[in-house]
Amino acid sequence: MKSPGFAAQPGQGEPIAGRDGRVSRAWANYFAQLALAQTGDDLRHLYEALAARVADLADGQTLRIIGRNSVNSAGTSVVEIQLVGDELSPGNTEYYGTGPDGAKGFFPVADAIEVEAADLDKVVGADGVVTLGLADVPDVGGGTLQKTVFDAKGRKTGTSAATTDDLDEGTGNLYYTDVRADARIAAQKGVANGLATLDAGAKLPANQLPALAITDTFVVASQSAMLALAAERGDVAVRTDLQKSFILTAEPAGTLGNWQELLVPTGNPGTVTSVALSVPTGLAVAGSPITSSGTFTVSYAAGYQGYTSVEATKLSGIAAGATVGATWGANLASIPANITSWAGIAPATKADASALAGKYDKTGGPITGAVSLQGNSSRFVFYDDNLDVPVIDVGAGYGTATDRNGYIANRNATGFIEVSAFNFSRRFRLVSDGFLFNGPLYPSDDNLYSAALASARFSVVYAGTGTINTSDAREKTPVRPLTAVELAAAIELGGEIGAYKWLEMVGAKGEAAREHIGLTVQRAIEVMQSHGLDPFAYGFICYDEWDELPEIRGEDGEIVQKHRAADNRYSFRMDELLAFIARGLAHRLDAMEQRLSAAGL
Repeated sequence: MKSPGFAAQPGQGEPIAGRDGRVSRAWANYFAQLALAQTGDDLRHLYEALAARVADLADGQTLRIIGRNSVNSAGTSVVEIQLVGDELSPGNTEYYGTGPDGAKGFFPVADAIEVEAADLDKVVGADGVVTLGLADVPDVGGGTLQKTVFDAKGRKTGTSAATTDDLDEGTGNLYYTDVRADARIAAQKGVANGLATLDAGAKLPANQLPALAITDTFVVASQSAMLALAAERGDVAVRTDLQKSFILTAEPAGTLGNWQELLVPTGNPGTVTSVALSVPTGLAVAGSPITSSGTFTVSYAAGYQGYTSVEATKLSGIAAGATVGATWGANLASIPANITSWAGIAPATKADASALAGKYDKTGGPITGAVSLQGNSSRFVFYDDNLDVPVIDVGAGYGTATDRNGYIANRNATGFIEVSAFNFSRRFRLVSDGFLFNGPLYPSDDNLYSAALASARFSVVYAGTGTINTSDAREKTPVRPLTAVELAAAIELGGEIGAYKWLEMVGAKGEAAREHIGLTVQRAIEVMQSHGLDPFAYGFICYDEWDELPEIRGEDGEIVQKHRAADNRYSFRMDELLAFIARGLAHRLDAMEQRLSAAGL
């Protein structure tokens, strides 16, 4: 068999594949000839042609494949062609293209579809499939009747004002017309469960009225006249001869048994002609008795008046028969008769006090209850047995005759109350502007009571030296070093110190309010917490709160306890806070010195 002739090998400019990705016709024919080669000469001929082509390439000719746009090419002797950003299995819900940022690759089809929210809804399923639907239209309420026209695709093409003429009648709902209304009324006239009619005189016919019982009243003077009445059932006959009334319960009226007497409820007959009012002793009444109409007026009788329960308690302590201005012995049985007028007792010496003690005999037993003693216009005093000074002896017999227990007295005219003990060596005075004492002030128990309260503070404490706080090692746990976290918090707290003014002083003095140096507790709490520390575990952070106290007044209206609102307050133990900050700053200085030393400075 003769081998077919072979065409020349495709030229150098002939592409192997076309734009559609298929092998070009020239190369397809060449490969077909190669497949049909039947003899060694044929194969040798083809091989020699390829070898010559390869030799041409070896002599410096190159075969270059260039990728354009979205196509990349790589390699020299073996060239690989692929799409930029290609994927192995992009899926049927993705498309290949260039994204908004210029990147090439496969992108979800759903991202390339935008809809008007007011017109369409877009739903992307888990598989990437996009479903479009009409968006819901909000119900904006009723309005003017409109006629709307839609095309074959359901799109609204126009609206216009509508009337009932545009609505077709149904089988059950019909338009109202005069003819139809008249026919309906005519069908309902005069029938059961229908409409009542009116006659020519605009009145209801008798056959459309229910049976009526109209009661008449007849006045007669005898039984025979009553039986002769043309009465109907329900009529009433008033018998003037008997002063009674009868009602006809059944017809005919000529039968006496058909008349029933109308009975009147029984009771105590009589007429009220007068009403009088009596009152207890001490009250007087005017306008009594009332015989027709009128008003009673009740008032205190002459020599009487009302009083409150508090006044009644005070009056109960006055002996029976006491009168205003009477002497003590005559009407106050609890006071001996030889005491005349209380206002006349104004002892000025110890001898006068002794005379008063002799007059007041208290051997009958202790004085109980509240006792109020009032002197003349200047004072009333008690005297010590050893000193010619006005005192209240609070412990007679304590110590020697020259070393009495003490007294409470208004010492002079400067207006202070003095409390003295141990022969005047220690005094405590309540003066007009505060307290005055000439001895040490200390509590009865050690380290148990505080001075002032969080809700009732001293404004300023003046002292010659600072306070002395206990720092005895025997009363403390061993002092531990501060941790790295605590040192960092201490350093940051040092940076928070600044200047401020008290708001209360700004309100009182305005711009003249003075500057103070420090920081707020709230900011210190924030700093401690930012370092993971519990601020309330440290003694320099203080917080107090208190409940509300109501105002309490005495019997005479004086304020015994002031009102206090519930509130709270943050405070510092400033000495401990500054010690904490100082340790942080010392740590910072140590670190700086170490770095300088390491740098040879």
